[in-house]
Amino acid sequence: MVEPIDRYLKQIAEQGFAVIPDVFSPDEVERLRAAVEEVFAREGASTAHGKVRFSYNLTNKHATFRETVQHPLLMEIMAALLGDDFILAALNAHGSNAGAPRQFLHRDDMLDRRIPFPTHINSMWMLDDFTPENGATRVVPGSHLWDDKPVTDTVYPQETQATGTAGAVAVFDSRLFHSREANRSANQRRGVTAYYCRSWATRQEDYTRSTDPALLPEASPLLIRLWGFHNQVPWEEAGEPNVLRRLPAPGVPAIAHGG
Repeated sequence: MVEPIDRYLKQIAEQGFAVIPDVFSPDEVERLRAAVEEVFAREGASTAHGKVRFSYNLTNKHATFRETVQHPLLMEIMAALLGDDFILAALNAHGSNAGAPRQFLHRDDMLDRRIPFPTHINSMWMLDDFTPENGATRVVPGSHLWDDKPVTDTVYPQETQATGTAGAVAVFDSRLFHSREANRSANQRRGVTAYYCRSWATRQEDYTRSTDPALLPEASPLLIRLWGFHNQVPWEEAGEPNVLRRLPAPGVPAIAHGG
């Protein structure tokens, strides 16, 4: 059982990341692995980027992801860090095959140093053990508080790797310097990144545009919010002056004339 989140929130505030063990049970890990492999097989060559496989927009592609993106522990952590109205910024699957190279150090987002709180929080769902040998995520503790940008060819003295067993989740502030490490093992390493943000922040993907409308009637109110329908920016279409449109979703009110 996962312990209360206060300890992990403190680690994220001070170090920029925390690894939470046993978030997903062995059965849940197997379901997620199977869903990832199903998506990879369906999408074929489009997922291949050298020795790395990648797929976007997972909630559109498998029911397992629509369920798991709402995991209660993740929701509790994200609400504590991003406010109760946070939304989903991205949900991606990746597989690092044997021989996959190290990725360059980067931040996911840093809007403005004058903003004194996190605007985006990423979570790495470990579907295989994440070890130093198979390329567990490289992180530079404390770098989420730095003003300077990551120097991609530098080895920082405090850098480490976010290791854990399958079922663990690494949660990190998007301002943290991080990257995929090289996979020096003989096996693949699979994970899912669930990226959340404040309701007013820029997402990596607009789920109100990329989600199949046929999924909306059965979606929970929480998932509708995570997809961003409750704060979707309306638009005016050609030939309909002064009529604002937005995609329909259960519980989302229409935009009236002059509204």
